[in-house]
Amino acid sequence: MKLEKSSRIKWACTFFIPLLLAGILNYNHVDRTMTLFFTITLIGILMFLFEQVHMVVTSILLMSAYVIFGIAPMSVVFSGWMQESIWITFGCLVLVLVLGNTTLVERITFHLILLSGGTYKGILFALIGLGIIINLLVPGVMVGVMIAALAYSLCQTLELGRSKASAGIMIGALCVGFYDVELFILSPGNYTLITNSAKSIIDLNMNYWIYFRDNWIFIPFVFIEAIILNKMFAPKEMGNFKEKFQIKLKALGEISFQEKKLISVLIILFLYLILQPLHNLSMWYGFIIAPAILFFPGFDLGKKENIEKVNYSILIFMVACLGIGYTAVYLGLGDSLADWAVQNLNTENPSSFIGSIYLLAVSVNFLMTPFAAMSSLGGTLAKIASSVGVSFYPITYAFFSGCQTIIFPYESALYAILYGFGNMRLKDFVKFMLIRACLMFVYLIVIGTSYWKLLGYL
Repeated sequence: MKLEKSSRIKWACTFFIPLLLAGILNYNHVDRTMTLFFTITLIGILMFLFEQVHMVVTSILLMSAYVIFGIAPMSVVFSGWMQESIWITFGCLVLVLVLGNTTLVERITFHLILLSGGTYKGILFALIGLGIIINLLVPGVMVGVMIAALAYSLCQTLELGRSKASAGIMIGALCVGFYDVELFILSPGNYTLITNSAKSIIDLNMNYWIYFRDNWIFIPFVFIEAIILNKMFAPKEMGNFKEKFQIKLKALGEISFQEKKLISVLIILFLYLILQPLHNLSMWYGFIIAPAILFFPGFDLGKKENIEKVNYSILIFMVACLGIGYTAVYLGLGDSLADWAVQNLNTENPSSFIGSIYLLAVSVNFLMTPFAAMSSLGGTLAKIASSVGVSFYPITYAFFSGCQTIIFPYESALYAILYGFGNMRLKDFVKFMLIRACLMFVYLIVIGTSYWKLLGYL
């Protein structure tokens, strides 16, 4: 009876809250198309959140509703299938399954556990160190997929299942260890989307040293996050398991010839990715060809079951997530929200001003992907900087921090992939992300603003 009552409450919220929103929008004379978009999108988000229906059903219904109600054409809503990220994700999911046919992932996982000191907190700090190294040596969004896969394998090895402990490791790997490290280490394919989109208005000189000089103050932030994750998600009964995994690592013996072949393919894929600026070929070629090779004679690492076990649900979920963003762009909601925010910014107080830019980015995340926001609103940010007479640097840093602030997995393809592994609950993800958003906001307006004042930016 308890479960049934809880289910009824969730269904009531799923439809009552969006209908209430629709009433408010109608009262304020928002046009029919916009009202329908916000109402249907909120219903979809709540259905994803409460998980009362399988994500595939929710995804299909959400995208279909946009088309049926005339909000956007099918070519826009379903255009996610034409995006490289979908097929890169498919390749990564196949690679993860093929890796599961060998002990290679176990070896990496056991070494990571031993290096971490054998504790849950140690694993979280080790993931941050891994993120710093990767962002320095191999910057790029798609490396985040590999980190997510590594975290998933770690959870599998520890037999954590779908639990809070798994959520802490998964979030610690991608959010803290990968994305938040980019708060102080320049990401050429991420932060620079903002500066590139503003080049027609302002020419911003940016390199690794300038970015680190301006943002090294965020180093403590990632370690604070790791401590919070440990407090929230560490299982009390886990203890120290260093000796246990030393024995397991020794029991694996020498690396097999099959594993060496797999390593060679992974090295070639790695080289293909890091040399992409030289050959200028799409990264998705590598993520499709590399796993395909593993199924050919001579390698024989891939099995028929690996293709059958691919989590196709996450691909459909990702297309739905992209559909939300593409529909928002089609309706012009991103520019409308930005224009409204510009007119209402409080420019007299630097902390309030920076906080407003941050909140603007967080709001835009609900309407389009972070990449779309950074790619399309750089020029608007440049106009804000020139109109209020402040440096473009802190505005871009604040906006970038906001774009990195995710509340729901659907807002970003990589977080959708992370959630799609299926070993953490949505409520655990959202709970930490809300705490992180509040922490980031306070850290930004207090420490960030104060430091940028010292540099003469504000």
